[in-house]
Amino acid sequence: KEVKIIHEFSKSASTYFQLDLDELLLKDADINRVLYTSEVAVGQLKIENPEFYLYTREILKKDRGSEPFDLYALVEGILNSIQIQDFEILEGKFGKRLADSRDTYMIKTDRIDFRMEDFYIGPDESKKKDQFFYADNASVEIHMVEFALNDSIHRMKGDFVRLSSFDDKIEIDGFKLFPAEGLGLDGKKAHLDIDVSGLVITEANLKKVYNLGIIDLKEVILDEPEILLKNIQGGEKKESKLNLTDIYSEYLNGIYVERFEIREGSLTLDNRLRIRQDSLSFGKINLVLENFELDEKTEIGANKGDFFAENLQLE
Repeated sequence: KEVKIIHEFSKSASTYFQLDLDELLLKDADINRVLYTSEVAVGQLKIENPEFYLYTREILKKDRGSEPFDLYALVEGILNSIQIQDFEILEGKFGKRLADSRDTYMIKTDRIDFRMEDFYIGPDESKKKDQFFYADNASVEIHMVEFALNDSIHRMKGDFVRLSSFDDKIEIDGFKLFPAEGLGLDGKKAHLDIDVSGLVITEANLKKVYNLGIIDLKEVILDEPEILLKNIQGGEKKESKLNLTDIYSEYLNGIYVERFEIREGSLTLDNRLRIRQDSLSFGKINLVLENFELDEKTEIGANKGDFFAENLQLE
């Protein structure tokens, strides 16, 4: 009924994990297959109140070029594969921390719920093709999630996030992008502060996001977002230039949206650099971007117009 897996930081490794498990329901398990082939095949697995934590010795990556963490690495050499037809995780907790600074969270959640169909981890690449969270289809609901982003300045938070490949949909309540506390950024570095009360995206191409790190959307509409751009300066003032690639490159390779719209948003430019101090508020704005593209090439190149889009409408 109770399972614990404890990390050993005394042994050298790039990744460690910890698992605390209170309740587990297992149905239709082929025990003989496990004994003779080291292959786990289960009809139904239900886990309640698990706590799973990853510890890594790596700081946030500069890009997604290195191999991501794979669950198969945890069982390789012990089991050949794990297959589960119906897999549920209820009221779980997940966190990712730095092993050398264990109070520093890279990802943390208050609650996470998973539902997965045809879950598979193992060496068979054909079974892993076009997966979403190690399954043919999956949905995840996360309460109070927070991420550290790649630029070491910004963090991202959501009160509630639902991702589902069953209906290819994203729902987010209480989205915030903000600079971490205690960095002393005034007059030193550019940063963003964005607050969006709610967001729903259909036709989200979630499997493309999961497998390729590419957001590719037809339409995104933000209602009444609050946007603050602080200490933004272009030209040669690199210290105060906002590098968007650094913000998203830990998790994504590119962001492409055919039509991006802001309705009744507020935009404030707040400059506290020593050479010029001013603040400009635009009140309510309406913005439409067509064929928005943001990746490493478009950010450093000159082939895109304002706001990395082919067409812009601003009111």
